[in-house]
This record gives sequence, structure tokens and C-alpha cells, in this order.
Amino acid sequence: MEPKACVVVYDAATDSYDVHASSQGMSMMLPNFAAITGTPIERIRLHAKDVGGGFGIRSQAYPEYCALMHAAKVLNKPVKWVGSRFETIVSDHHGRAAELKGELAMDRDGRFIGCGSTGSATPARTCRRRGRSSTRSTPRRMPSTCIASRRSMDATASR
Repeated sequence: MEPKACVVVYDAATDSYDVHASSQGMSMMLPNFAAITGTPIERIRLHAKDVGGGFGIRSQAYPEYCALMHAAKVLNKPVKWVGSRFETIVSDHHGRAAELKGELAMDRDGRFIGCGSTGSATPARTCRRRGRSSTRSTPRRMPSTCIASRRSMDATASR
């Protein structure tokens, strides 16, 4: 479980950013970066290379990344940040008031025949959104899966 890390390079000539971060959700991160920093989306280039396991934390525009964007612009130098494992545990959205419950159904031979989970969390303050979502999917060789989640987000960034 690798911690988060990010490098941001600001280009003063084009007033644009190159953000290097391990991400599995670049299409979710970019609009959030734009909303939080007030930077037009076309001036933010997100680079994701060699992304390992995400376990759900690799698609957020975390506050640390936005702070790096600000620092890179102010300093006019590339800025790098690598979080410790402890920081990852306490600051990723998994560590922000999450409550998860799961169930697993098996047949007499110990094969998984179904699973379900429910949960609620207060993720990183990344965008202004409140809602509920439910996903139903069926992994290979498992006839039934149900996942439901609730989340509430508050932010000071404008829409």
C-alpha cells in the first residue's frame, strides 16, 4: 500500500500546471482541481504513470495536491511531496469518518456466491456535492453483488 506522492511543475509562460500523481481517476481529478484552484481545466495537465493498487484512493484531488499547485506557482519551481504511510492512513478518504459493513455468501464448498456492502463516509473536501449512489455489478464467477454508498462533501471552493 504505497502512500500518495505528487510533483507539480508550473509554467509561468503559459500559466499552466503539470501535475504528476498516481491516479486511477484523472477524469474525476481534473474538474476538482479546476474548481478548487480556479484554474481553467485546459491549463492543468495530469500525468499518471506506474500506478499501483488504488484501493479507492487514487481519484481524489486531495488538498495536498492543490497546495502543491499553489506552492509551485509562488516559488516558480517544481514542488514535490511524498506522504508517509501514517499520513495516508489518517488523511485519505478511508480515514475520514468512514463506516463500512460487508456480507459474503458462500455455498457448501466455500465458493463465493454473493457479496454485498454498505457504507458512508465524509471524503476529502474536494468538491461541492451531496448525494447517494448505488452500484450493482457481477464479478466473474459470482452470481450476485450489491454495493451501496452514501457520501457527503462540503467545500469552500465555488462550483
